Amino acid sequence: MHYPRIGLGVAVVNRLLYAVGGFDGERRLSSVERYDPEADAWSEVAPLNRPRSGAGELTELWLWWLC
Repeated sequence: MHYPRIGLGVAVVNRLLYAVGGFDGERRLSSVERYDPEADAWSEVAPLNRPRSGAGELTELWLWWLC
């Protein structure tokens, strides 16, 4: 993970783990990172429209909700 964070949202989609938003100790984050266990690597993906922390997430089939 490139950015340490607490209060992040977490989801698994297509066997990839997503770390969404959170708090770095100073500010809320809008960054989204994806972990690929087969490659054992983190990558950054498109950020959120605005910073969030303490969010809940739900995935089902191709739908992904961030609350």
